[in-house]
Amino acid sequence: MHGIGKRTSEISKDSLFLLSYRIDLMFKQTYIVLIFCCFSAIAISQDKTPAQNKTRYRPGVMWFFTGWQNGKAPKYDRLMFDITYNDWVGERKTFNMKGPSMGMNVSWLFDIPIVKNGIVSFAIGPSYGLQNLHHNLPVYYDGENKITTYGTSEDAGNFGKIKLISHQLSVPIEFRFRTGGIQHFKFHIGGKIGYQLALFNKERYTYNDEEIKFKNKDSKDINRLIYSVHARMGIRNFALYASYNFNPFYSGTTSTKLHLLQLGLTVSLF
Repeated sequence: MHGIGKRTSEISKDSLFLLSYRIDLMFKQTYIVLIFCCFSAIAISQDKTPAQNKTRYRPGVMWFFTGWQNGKAPKYDRLMFDITYNDWVGERKTFNMKGPSMGMNVSWLFDIPIVKNGIVSFAIGPSYGLQNLHHNLPVYYDGENKITTYGTSEDAGNFGKIKLISHQLSVPIEFRFRTGGIQHFKFHIGGKIGYQLALFNKERYTYNDEEIKFKNKDSKDINRLIYSVHARMGIRNFALYASYNFNPFYSGTTSTKLHLLQLGLTVSLF
């Protein structure tokens, strides 16, 4: 049964809504900082002085701001931010979101050169991901049979504004290929395995001329284990990013099968 019956009991939880607002604000501020870093890196990279050419062992944006040098093979792309558009693939329409479905992955990976000059390497490390999907579809929960079902596009908006929020911890594993030099071309391909920390729908609607907001966590069949494939392709500190989750959000035999799809831009800071 859809969680409408529980909505009035959630109205008093204003503190949870305030915390959620602050988290969203924090990520918006993070986007602004990343954009600033992007333009800073582009501006600085225009000045190719001999002194800068000597810093070829300094990674990422830190190429310009540290005095640290490494005599071994250069390492790159250790602290990375994937700024993503989020969608799903499966039993509901893809590219049919009803709002800005943005997210971010933050990864700290160890870049391990496979060949002497570092143009082929292996990477592994921890990663955290936050995804928002503004779908506005009604969601029906059957706790007894552990089934979660999403309405169709014809029902979109009938129950207010609804977005799916996901928090994940994972361990990405990548094989990396790059050309030589500072302005190198790079291609990464790999996957990740991880744990679904939280998955819930945040709903907003009007009832008796009053706006109601609450988080519906009634799903009993969340797939806690996640595994996916991803790829990056770009130049130096920037790359296009794409990721696809092999397993759906929900594990119920008749639950709506939806697989996470992410498309975006990767910014490497270190």
